[in-house]
Amino acid sequence: MRGWACAWMSLFMWTDTKNGSWLILFGGLINPLAIAYVMLRLIDRVPRARFVLASAILFCIPFTWLCLLTLKMGVLIGHVI
Repeated sequence: MRGWACAWMSLFMWTDTKNGSWLILFGGLINPLAIAYVMLRLIDRVPRARFVLASAILFCIPFTWLCLLTLKMGVLIGHVI
């Protein structure tokens, strides 16, 4: 499955505890948070909001790794980028 499809699916699969984990939500949140950060950075506005978004992204990363570990999934290059 492609990375964008995994990210999209993770926004909806976090409630399915039979096939997943609630931790998957953190992986799905990273992309929208990153897009919001980039948009604010491009217009060079709201530095406090950018700081909060960057902090939220960094907060989500370890939970994404934990989710991948519990689901016995490997990390591919798209995740690292």
